[in-house]
Amino acid sequence: MNIQRVAGAAHILHDGKVLLAKRAKDDFLGGYWELVGGSLEWGEFPTDGLLREVKEESGLTVDIIHPYYVHHYFHEKEGVQIVEIAYLCRVAGDPSVVLSEEHEAYQWVTEDELLHVMPVSDKMRKVIEEGFRFWGELQRK
Repeated sequence: MNIQRVAGAAHILHDGKVLLAKRAKDDFLGGYWELVGGSLEWGEFPTDGLLREVKEESGLTVDIIHPYYVHHYFHEKEGVQIVEIAYLCRVAGDPSVVLSEEHEAYQWVTEDELLHVMPVSDKMRKVIEEGFRFWGELQRK
């Protein structure tokens, strides 16, 4: 059986940095750094799902600026293809992060600092780099 899910990822900006969260060791891609986000629930609008996932995983309230990247990957263990929409976001209110059990650590990083964050999957690194590039383009307009 072929299963496909839709997920959202939040490139959350605050003071020129993006929020990265380190996945819990016992989870899919455990120990890897990523943007916060997750799968949509049945019937959920993509931006509503993203706002819910951001709140659940980081405790943050964000404003969504714009979608900037769409990609897909396979979760082989579950036999699922995931189509992910990445959105540029900014913190709306208190920037204090409170992680869920899905993540064990977080950090705010600049584009230059991203080079030193390990491990990050090649696909996720590209998504994060594209977020910084898109933000730069918006700033020049």
